Amino acid sequence: MGPREAESIKHFETEFLGPKVEQSESEIGENRLCQPPEKITEQELTQEESNLSFNFANEQRRVDVGYNQGKPFLQVEFYSDLPTSLSKAEQDKFATSTRIINGNVREVHALQYGDAPEVDESKDFNPHETGEFHVAKPLDYVAGNFERFVSEKKSNLEKIFKQNIGDEGLAQVIIEQVVGYIEAKKQIPPEILASIPEESQKRIQEQIKSAVESEFTPKPEKIDEDKLVELIKDKRIVLYTGAGISMASGVPGMEDLKGGLGIDTSKEIDGFTKTAVENPQNIIENWEKFAHAAENAKPTEAHKAITQIAEGIGCQVLTTNVDTLHEQTGIKPIHTTAQWQKEGLRPEWLKEINAIVVVGLAADAKGFLGWYRENNPEGKIIAVNLEQPAYLGNQDYLLQGDIQKTLPRLAGMISLSIKIKAAF
Repeated sequence: MGPREAESIKHFETEFLGPKVEQSESEIGENRLCQPPEKITEQELTQEESNLSFNFANEQRRVDVGYNQGKPFLQVEFYSDLPTSLSKAEQDKFATSTRIINGNVREVHALQYGDAPEVDESKDFNPHETGEFHVAKPLDYVAGNFERFVSEKKSNLEKIFKQNIGDEGLAQVIIEQVVGYIEAKKQIPPEILASIPEESQKRIQEQIKSAVESEFTPKPEKIDEDKLVELIKDKRIVLYTGAGISMASGVPGMEDLKGGLGIDTSKEIDGFTKTAVENPQNIIENWEKFAHAAENAKPTEAHKAITQIAEGIGCQVLTTNVDTLHEQTGIKPIHTTAQWQKEGLRPEWLKEINAIVVVGLAADAKGFLGWYRENNPEGKIIAVNLEQPAYLGNQDYLLQGDIQKTLPRLAGMISLSIKIKAAF
């Protein structure tokens, strides 16, 4: 194996699958989650920014877009026959090779543009090991609550419809249709409500939402900064951040990126794949707009506060974000890549964590919080967020407010507490 090939494989393993956690024999039992974040050097930060990339996958297809050593690229791979909706000329743009996919030798059809990293075709590969991979069933206390309401509180549903629809006969017909679709586990067609005036529809939706929340949505304890300081005092905690912490810096969210690039893994041929075949440079240009926005963004006050808290109490920072805003504050957060969750995170570590403080995370998309609860049922989840997220249960806590204001205040309180403790 030549130096270039070895370097390409190394890059593929680290940038596409996520960094592996290197541990010596003496460190095997050491809980990395209980350690403070490492410092980052300017050289390491520059290297991370030059290899910013994303991927999205389903069972048949994976798309990659990003930088490889500072040069843009895109790639589309099909793990089954190419779609017949592609013309012969379009299909001819894909190169066919043999790869080991999840232990099975399969043909892979790949379209590349730009400086895509080279890979070792003899090495087993799981297309889902990054992107939309999740390590456990995501925590979601809201999913299915409307269906429960329809099933268990049918009389309440009838009351809401009849109060807002003047025609009782029409109201009864609509109720029966709604219940029928829910019992059949089907989505309610929008045309069912088309006969209801728009203003009445809004009132019905608002009243149903309020009723569902009242009946089934968990009620975590609402707390302030003082209570949060008390909850984490002398405890083993982890800070876990999501996209909400970076929005104030101007970094587009992942949904914005997917929408702008036309990525939709639910479709056989999405806008990204079609454009990659017809005009790949257009994707590169849109990607670079996103990358430049991320590159030019500066850490928010919340990012700085996270670093201050983490270094002050000696706790680890985990993030679902792919930007380098935490790194710009001087630390190395743990990015929750699939590879890290699969190989670098040990379930027994989670049992030692008393609480996870979640900042700016809308949903437990990667399932990390679900895995935490599976391994540590008594562990607490404390969300610092504008709204109550779906992953909070009755046993958890919510500090509600603007994280750009809340986090700096919290950091100041913790610093003062540390100074007072040191003085005595």
